[in-house]
Amino acid sequence: MIGSQGLRYLRETMVSDGKGGKKEVTLGDKVDLLPFEETEAGKGDHDYMAEHCYDLQKRDLGKGPYEIRQIGHWPCGRIMLYLKTQMSDGAGVYAEEFMAHNE
Repeated sequence: MIGSQGLRYLRETMVSDGKGGKKEVTLGDKVDLLPFEETEAGKGDHDYMAEHCYDLQKRDLGKGPYEIRQIGHWPCGRIMLYLKTQMSDGAGVYAEEFMAHNE
């Protein structure tokens, strides 16, 4: 991957539990997209573009839940989930926009 110097892969990370807390997820676990209102962009006064980008991401991923294929930790500190979705096998998304799938 171009520009991936320093990227480390993790076996687990923490995501929202959908109830205001955090839950550990590992490779193979399933996650769902947080409702827009619970994302950082959706809290308080948000703009149209943030909600539009959220809707595009939801459309591009397809119906969830999504299986975690890889968890990447970038040198900047960003945690990325690489997901198996209806539309892709390895779509990279920001972990803070997802919650653990409650079965």
